[in-house]
Amino acid sequence: MSIKSFIISRKKIPILLSVPGLVITILLIVIPLVYNIYLSFHERAVFGEGWTWVGLYNYEALFNDGEFFLSFKNGLIYAITSVFFQILLGLLFALYLNRKMRSKKLFLGTLIFPYLIPTALVVLLWKWILSTDGLINFILKDYSLIENEINFLSKDLALPTLIFISVWQFFPFVLIIILGALQSIDQNLYKSLKIDGGSSIDSFKHIIFPHIKNLLGIIILIRTLWMFTKFDTVYIFIGETSIYKYAENVPVYAYRQAFQSFQLGMGAALTTILLLFLLIVTLVFFRKFLFTTN
Repeated sequence: MSIKSFIISRKKIPILLSVPGLVITILLIVIPLVYNIYLSFHERAVFGEGWTWVGLYNYEALFNDGEFFLSFKNGLIYAITSVFFQILLGLLFALYLNRKMRSKKLFLGTLIFPYLIPTALVVLLWKWILSTDGLINFILKDYSLIENEINFLSKDLALPTLIFISVWQFFPFVLIIILGALQSIDQNLYKSLKIDGGSSIDSFKHIIFPHIKNLLGIIILIRTLWMFTKFDTVYIFIGETSIYKYAENVPVYAYRQAFQSFQLGMGAALTTILLLFLLIVTLVFFRKFLFTTN
């Protein structure tokens, strides 16, 4: 084999290595995405092969549906509030662990333990603990802190309870990432600031925050997208109870439309709207935050 043919064959290696990933992406992402968008313009029965072109009817019906806007509002409140407390707790514990202390590994392992538990087990466990005959109400009544049981799963407390469960399970993700970033900071910067008479607040303001600012932006974006599209936690929490209207988000509402009301076109339209919304949020975030920062 000549040198020229050898060089050409080596240039083809990256292309050949990328083919399996490209095929998987097309099969698992591109084709289902195109099919979903196509389905959103049709009415199709779950059982049977009938397709009916309805144009924008599914989208018009959604924008005239109060439940859609309620689920959208619930999803925004759930995502923004839970991400805020995930960032707050993750940052506080990361700052606390970013120093010399005894039993540091044990404490860190205890904090990240909730993130390792399967979501179904977490939600069911907390639903039992917070039920009217659960552990929390038992302790509160035993110490005479309350007279009547608190129904944490009621329509008024369903969404705050769901947010609490999600924060408890997912803040370790933020903790691990921020702690890793803090441990990469040159310790000489802290020493120099200390020599200049800087306080802990000055350390955070002039060293820590500038170092993790971009990372925090990425974490906020990722966690917001993940929490807004969260299905398993929300679905397991509300189940088939009557509180679904007070804690249901868009993915769960889309599931109900498609597989419980058997309106596949409506469910496809819902997920298409969700996709467009997330794309807009991502583009705006990168334009306003990352590009401005750079």
